Amino acid sequence: MNDFKKALIKVAGDLSESEKAVKNTVLYKKSKKKYSKIIIIPAFVVVLFFTVALLLFPNEVDQRQADNMFYNDYLYDYFVGIEMMTTSDNEITEFHKENAFTKYVRIIGVEQLAKSYNLNVSEQEISERKNLTDQIMNKKQLQQSLSKVNLTIEQYEQYVRPKLIDHNIFVEKLNLIWLKDNPRMLPDFVTSYTNQLAEHYLLKHFEEQYYTLQKKYNVNHRNTIGVPKSGVIAAIEGNMLFFIQNSTFEELQGLSEEEKYRLEDGKFKSWIVNLDGIPVDMGDFVKVSIGRVYRSDSENSANALNEGLEVILPMEDSKMIPKIQLAQINVAQWNELLDDVSWEFQEVVNNFSKPLYIVEAGGKTYTIFKNDYKNLLIVPYGEAKIAKVTQGRTEKIEEFLQPFLTK
Repeated sequence: MNDFKKALIKVAGDLSESEKAVKNTVLYKKSKKKYSKIIIIPAFVVVLFFTVALLLFPNEVDQRQADNMFYNDYLYDYFVGIEMMTTSDNEITEFHKENAFTKYVRIIGVEQLAKSYNLNVSEQEISERKNLTDQIMNKKQLQQSLSKVNLTIEQYEQYVRPKLIDHNIFVEKLNLIWLKDNPRMLPDFVTSYTNQLAEHYLLKHFEEQYYTLQKKYNVNHRNTIGVPKSGVIAAIEGNMLFFIQNSTFEELQGLSEEEKYRLEDGKFKSWIVNLDGIPVDMGDFVKVSIGRVYRSDSENSANALNEGLEVILPMEDSKMIPKIQLAQINVAQWNELLDDVSWEFQEVVNNFSKPLYIVEAGGKTYTIFKNDYKNLLIVPYGEAKIAKVTQGRTEKIEEFLQPFLTK
């Protein structure tokens, strides 16, 4: 990442796009002959007036708008210019437009979210942030990005910079609220959560304006898609849920809170925020779409963006998962079936199915899943590994277990 992009991230936020049309057409009809002497002077005056206006007041005929809290073409174009600078392109692409739009709606969303918390910005805060902004931004690079979208420094100062300053102040204030209310939230995670919540808030409360903006700038809607994982909700603190991949309510029985948090490395586990307030109980088996993950070096903890949450097996129903206890005489055959299966770290296997049954054999317990390809996945209790079983071996294991399921 170049220095310019790093500076922009500090000022406008990280993401990890509006074409302008300025046309002035003068339409007129030929007048009847008897009126030509009367209108020739007014027509000349009008043409002269617009010529002088174009030369002396170019901003007055700029068709970009910045007339209310939602519509600010200068701000959108500013972000398009930034995206063009970060990719060293001279032509505006769909990529530039989409990324610019995401940043643009974050600015609007954060402002509206802050207002819902009755947050304001003082003149002193603006003054302090102006000074910090001036230290971060490289004026030469700023001018280069503005020139790519025909923005002037004056337009930037009037329509863009105040929005960026307010945005950063609001983000800092919202971050403090989340950190105070959620002790499990990591400082590195909180700004990404604020941005996510801001767009979520905008779509929930200002959906019409959101899609009007999308249409105005001709940008395709991008749903953020995370990595689907399934597992258990092992703990709940306020609006935060502790998720452990491929584990079940039964597996966690008898474990202390700290033991849950410190399960074997390689088993994905993270605190997530219940963004939509979906009813969830501890022990529920859920499917979560995991976005960006933030980890703490000093603690055995992580935060992940929740891009979608679904309860696929409530805790009460999980008690009904069939349990198979193999007698000692059958353990050797079970172990033989597992002898040459391929074991991998759970974190790299994206299972999002609910448990099929639980097998106890020779002092070890296994949770059995079946993926979309109809292959079994086998997870030993308390271990980070998972076995992806071939179709042929799946059939042999199911054939072996079937008599015990019918007892």
